[in-house]
Amino acid sequence: MVTLNGELAYLAGALRDGTVVIRSGYDYEVRLAQKSREWLEVLNGLFARIFGRGGSIYREKRRGASGAVRVYYVLRIFDKRVVGELIRLFDIATPQTRWGTPDVIRRAGADIVKHYVRGFFDAEGGLPKDPARAKQHYISFDQANLDALAFIRGQLAQMGYRPTRITKTGGVWQFRLTRRADIMRFRNEIGSWHPEKKRRLDLLYASLGR
Repeated sequence: MVTLNGELAYLAGALRDGTVVIRSGYDYEVRLAQKSREWLEVLNGLFARIFGRGGSIYREKRRGASGAVRVYYVLRIFDKRVVGELIRLFDIATPQTRWGTPDVIRRAGADIVKHYVRGFFDAEGGLPKDPARAKQHYISFDQANLDALAFIRGQLAQMGYRPTRITKTGGVWQFRLTRRADIMRFRNEIGSWHPEKKRRLDLLYASLGR
C-alpha cells in the first residue's frame, strides 16, 4: 500500500488530463494521451518508482473536426493494484467533470499541495507558445471541474499569488496568473516537470527578467 508523498501528489494533479477506468471482469487501466512523449516518459518513470509498475507508450493519430490529422502519444498502464490504489487515495471519478479535489490533497501540507499544483499545471495549464515574443504574459489553469480549479486558485491565493477570477472559456473554466511577480515566483517556487512547458516557462521567466 502506497502513502501520499510529493511525487504521488504530482501524479494526482497530472491525472486531471487522464482517465482511470475499471471495466468489470475485463481490465483495470490508467490512460494518458499527450502531444509530448517526453512528459509521458516522466510520468511512466514516476509510476514505476512509486508502484513498481510502469506501462507502455505508443503513437496514435487522430483526425480532428477540420479533417486534419494530429499525432498524439498514449501511456497505458494495465494493473489492478495501481488502479485500486489511485482510486482509494484520490477518489477518482469519471468523467472529469465529476472528479473534484481529493480529500487527501485538501488535508495535505503546503509542500504536498505545491506538488499537486505542479502536476495540475503540467496537465491542464498553459502559457504563451512563443514567450519571448508574446504580447501577453500569463500562466493559465483550465479545467472542466469548477471545484477542482477553484481549489487550485484558492491555494495560490493563500500562498500570496493574485490570480484572476475564474471565467468560462472554450467550454472549460479558467483563471490566470498575469502579474510579473507572480509568474516569476511560480517558475521558482512551483515550476514544471513537463519538458516542453518547463522550456517555455523558463523562456517566459527570462523575457520578464529583462
